[in-house]
Amino acid sequence: MPPPRKAKHISQFERAGHERQGLGGRRSQGPGSGAIWILAILLVLSVFLNIVLGTSAAGRTAGTRIPGSTSSRAGIIEYEVSPGGEDKVALIELSGVIQEGLGSMFLGVGSDLEFLKDQFEIAGDRDEIKAVIFKINSPGGTVTASDNFHHYLEDWRKFYQKPVIVFMGDVCASGGVYIASACDVLMAQPTTTTGSVGVILSFFQVQKLLGDLGVESINITSGEFKDMGSMYRAPSAEEDALFHDMIDEMYGRFVELVEGGRNRLSDSQRSRLKLPSVGNWTIDRLAYGAADDDADNAGAGKQGSAESGDESTDEVQSDELDDDGVLHANSDESGSVAFRKDTGMVFTATQALERGLIDQIGYFEDAVKLISKIAGVSNPTIVSYAMPVTFFDALMGAERQPTIMDLKMYSGPKFLYLWPAP
Repeated sequence: MPPPRKAKHISQFERAGHERQGLGGRRSQGPGSGAIWILAILLVLSVFLNIVLGTSAAGRTAGTRIPGSTSSRAGIIEYEVSPGGEDKVALIELSGVIQEGLGSMFLGVGSDLEFLKDQFEIAGDRDEIKAVIFKINSPGGTVTASDNFHHYLEDWRKFYQKPVIVFMGDVCASGGVYIASACDVLMAQPTTTTGSVGVILSFFQVQKLLGDLGVESINITSGEFKDMGSMYRAPSAEEDALFHDMIDEMYGRFVELVEGGRNRLSDSQRSRLKLPSVGNWTIDRLAYGAADDDADNAGAGKQGSAESGDESTDEVQSDELDDDGVLHANSDESGSVAFRKDTGMVFTATQALERGLIDQIGYFEDAVKLISKIAGVSNPTIVSYAMPVTFFDALMGAERQPTIMDLKMYSGPKFLYLWPAP
């Protein structure tokens, strides 16, 4: 009988080798192999997204990098929108809700007004830039942000002495109109919605919801009105009156600036540019019924009605308030107070032109022709500006436009020059 065979000892290194060759059963999975695969997938996605971003921004990244005296201007790129001669016209765009600062450092919420200012300063400093087409596509925003940028534009125009025309996008309403009033000429596209001259105070009310949940909010204040506007209770009648006083004051400033902007050009300047005369334009031209929109008033008769809008707005006494609209006080030179009704309504481009709120209806090529005539240039090159978009910017949502909900979600009560419908 043969002697028993000894079992062959296989070292751990030999066993590992057999497993890799499929001789030892299941293939070994190292503890770090899963992490390596995840990193590889992320790397591929990163490369893919950068390719997509690079392709979508190819037109602008091919432009000229603008040197800047400030860190915010250092990376700005100038790119051609349409080629032309040596003289240039800058196309600068305001898009989205107008507000200052970032509502969230991660979501990138907020109109980049500082970047807009950088673009205007580049256009002002560069001698070859003869004028600016300022495209506004915004339903408005906060009172303070709108007022600050209006003030900036007024100072910019005085300092650089270069013409600026507004070219309205889908919507140029409320705060958009407020800012536009600082510019020389207002042009809307045939399908633009504009108007909404007025103020709105917006905040949430959650006391009913909390009551359903059995939760009660208690505020201990130093004064009767310290927590007015709180979302945890409805405003009292006195608080409502105080809010209306504040709204009327802000509305009065809105009216003052829009009226000043609409009367900026003289009749002779308007005649030279073939723009319609607005006469001594007042906000009453926007009041409900100031222009008859019936089909019977089409053509010249319709235009005549719009230009005589002042006479169609009736003055009423303070005790004759109409439930259909808000009556705003207006002191005349004698100190007496008259009330006028203004609904804060929005208009089509045609309605806005009839009421003298805008100067012309046209497309982008019409805006180029108009600004060329104003600036005295022929066949200008249209340029615009952009900041390079990195993968991290895209990941963090730097390109996302702010929305109306951002105004409500990231803060408490705010007075707004805003059309809240979009």
